[in-house]
Amino acid sequence: YTYAWKKDGVAAGTTATITSLSRALYEVTVTDSKGCTAKDSIRIWEPEICTDGIDNDGDGLNNCDDSDCFPTPPGTITASDATPCINTTVTYSITNVSGMTYTWSVPSNATIQSGQGTNSITVQWTSTSPGQVCVYSTRTGTACSSAPSCLAVSPVAIPAAPSTIQKSN
Repeated sequence: YTYAWKKDGVAAGTTATITSLSRALYEVTVTDSKGCTAKDSIRIWEPEICTDGIDNDGDGLNNCDDSDCFPTPPGTITASDATPCINTTVTYSITNVSGMTYTWSVPSNATIQSGQGTNSITVQWTSTSPGQVCVYSTRTGTACSSAPSCLAVSPVAIPAAPSTIQKSN
């Protein structure tokens, strides 16, 4: 038998087997001593690469349209104070995952003081209106973002200062 391999239409070998295959369409034509031939083909797929605009894994989707590229949503958000007083600063954080950038959002009655892009932010609350602190992760080097993780927060007013303290005799 003789063998004629093609990789995406280009000659790729003449042995019975070929190795070191990568993403491509492989075709082989086998010819016997009488000139009879048989043909077969197979497409080899690779894991999705989330930045190349190519459907690497053969599911018809590429980049951020492919669920293989979605990062896992961030874990549970923890707070340094579960019920913050207004005009105080609270730290919110999640477990850091290497290779991720984090984007946080807060309601209009809160301001992120520091930490945007990291796994921990500090927030100042300005009113008692409840709201949600949310974060989603983006795989570094891509535009593919996860679903958000959110924490409901209900700030409270700072208690009134006591009236004048008087000493009794």
